[in-house]
Amino acid sequence: MPSSTKELLDRSRKELLDLSTRNRLLSIPVNSKSARIVEVHDELSEQVFRLLVSEKKSLSFRPGQQTKAENSPNLFNAENTNGTDDDEAGLPQPDDEENAAPGLAKRHVDSRLQTALSSEGLQRRLLDFYRNAQAMVEEQGVNILYLVLGHLKWFEAEQADTPRYAPLILIPVELERKTASDRFQLKWREEDIQENLSLAAKLKTDFDIALPPFPDEEDFSPTAYFKEVAETIEDAKGWEVLPNAITLGFFSFAKFLMYRDLDPANWPEGDLLLKHPFITGLLQDGFPKAEQMFGDDVHLDELIPASRLDHVVDADSSQTLALEAARQGRSLVIQGPPGTGKSQSITNIIAGAVLDGKRVLFVAEKLAALQVVKRRLEKEGLGDLCLELHSNKANKRAVIEEIGRTWKLGRPKSAELDALVAKLELRRSILNKHATSLHERHEPSGLTPFVIMGQLALLGNDGREAADIVFPASESWTPEDRAERRQLAEELAARIEDIGLPTQHPWRGVCRETVLKIDLDLLEGRIASLAGHLDELRQTSAALASNLSQPVPVNFVDVEEQRIIAGYVAKAPPVDKQSLCNGVWNGALDRLRELLEEGREFAAATVEAKALAGELPEGCADRLGLAGSIIRSVVTRLGELRETSTALAAAIALPIPVSFTELDQLCAIADHVAKAPSVDKQALCNSVWNGDLDDIQSLVAVGRKFAATVAEIGKQVAEEGFFSYARLHCCVRSLLVSISQ
Repeated sequence: MPSSTKELLDRSRKELLDLSTRNRLLSIPVNSKSARIVEVHDELSEQVFRLLVSEKKSLSFRPGQQTKAENSPNLFNAENTNGTDDDEAGLPQPDDEENAAPGLAKRHVDSRLQTALSSEGLQRRLLDFYRNAQAMVEEQGVNILYLVLGHLKWFEAEQADTPRYAPLILIPVELERKTASDRFQLKWREEDIQENLSLAAKLKTDFDIALPPFPDEEDFSPTAYFKEVAETIEDAKGWEVLPNAITLGFFSFAKFLMYRDLDPANWPEGDLLLKHPFITGLLQDGFPKAEQMFGDDVHLDELIPASRLDHVVDADSSQTLALEAARQGRSLVIQGPPGTGKSQSITNIIAGAVLDGKRVLFVAEKLAALQVVKRRLEKEGLGDLCLELHSNKANKRAVIEEIGRTWKLGRPKSAELDALVAKLELRRSILNKHATSLHERHEPSGLTPFVIMGQLALLGNDGREAADIVFPASESWTPEDRAERRQLAEELAARIEDIGLPTQHPWRGVCRETVLKIDLDLLEGRIASLAGHLDELRQTSAALASNLSQPVPVNFVDVEEQRIIAGYVAKAPPVDKQSLCNGVWNGALDRLRELLEEGREFAAATVEAKALAGELPEGCADRLGLAGSIIRSVVTRLGELRETSTALAAAIALPIPVSFTELDQLCAIADHVAKAPSVDKQALCNSVWNGDLDDIQSLVAVGRKFAATVAEIGKQVAEEGFFSYARLHCCVRSLLVSISQ
């Protein structure tokens, strides 16, 4: 009869437990010299708990005496252990100081824990603890360093003579120091104080003994708990509670916590756990084959609209498939080597689940994996969604403070993304059309642009030499035509590899397909004659190349080019060497063409002039020569006239004349200027000349009157007196006009 789900679950849960004496939670190797633990001697658990937990003080360690103590009392065994340990130095001795409290010695209430290790051995042991504990926190985010208060001495059977020592109270602690030269300090991590769950399970399973309930932290008293435990095991022969046995070491609860969490009795509704499809699938029914969500040839963009692409980090097609499967509630496994985007996919899955109103528990074996995803979410502004429950952030105070901080942030503000989503959909459709065009087959070739570009990229530099080869109508080739021509090209390449390049073959240029024996004599004669002509051609070509300052031809193509050049040179008109060496031939082609056109016009004008000269009557040629000399003289005088008129116009501030009429006007103005009397420059610059004409005429009249008066009375009246008289005369006349009015 098949087992029920509950029975299968219980059986699987028990596999998580290690109830053997190899488990340190059941048997601390207190008498082992190689055990990596630190035993604290002559201390009181109640006082250590008060200093470390209640008062949150840091404790240090005191090494033992340098002289090894013989027959030292052992808290775990009345008999001495055989053998020695280099780390041991002897138990500390009670001091003679006064008690710090009634009934308590000072060494029991100070902040130093006494050990039996030497100073060097103690520091070496603590350094090893410090490094291993720190590595565990950094790699897996869990602390396994505990200070044990109180041991339970128990035996596996009534007749057993080997005692076992199991911890009763485990305080999570950490070692710290400011510098490498300082002593280590032991500090409570402010996490929950743990009971020995493995011991409780062992006692319940093998001995039907139930340990008392573990008290709450607020009213916790180690002495009271030890008393309750002692009462519980009082019927067990040889069993004993050692309340002041204190040990520092590594203890792990990971698997036992899983054992407890999978107990249906610890769930509010245990049936929900047993009926969960994951539990039933793993333990009993198995998982049905899931249907494929998307086909292999389906286009994701056609099935997943842009509005569902809520990716906070980049995702390729395979990652998008995984994200969509997760959002649809499917179970999946994402695997791949480092650097393939697994953390990116997890980041997008978490962001999508939160967007859909879900809660996500992200668990990883390594702390680095948690931190990578946390950093990615923080980078995208989603760090406040995360509540870290690992390492030093797992204590109650840190969790409550983080929840309070997030609560104060308030409800996040939503943004209107409809316009952005529409734009994204448009851009995506454009890109999809481009991808479709790249993979579209073109008939009749059956090739796609993507395949063609891939073949070109595969050729690389090998295809550059053949890039100018064109195959007529190649776009109409079918795949069969292309294969046939490819085969022909391969055969041709194979033959060329055997016979060499056709341009270098001795029979190149021979068009005869067959040569008979009766043709050999005729061919030999013609070949001999042709060889002679070739020698003559070679000599003539070399001489011609020397005359033309050109390289000697090496094939018939070069000879043909040489013939064309020589033909142009032979047809060229006779020109003197100086004209050919003129720099104009090195200039631009347009300027050279203009020069040739001007030369043609000059030649045509010369011919026309000669024709006109031939038509003149007898004796006109002499008169034309005389007229030519006169014209040349006039042209020379015109140049002098231009220079003189330009200087004259500049002297009297007038524009340069451009015609004989303007030249006559310039001369007339110059004559008036020459006849003008000498006048003071300051008088000519007076502002009166800028006024009306009547003012100027009045001024001229006054000037004439002044000149006449001076002529009558001579130099007896000064200019100042005359002008004063004139002003007085004007004032009198103005006064008379006012009286008459």
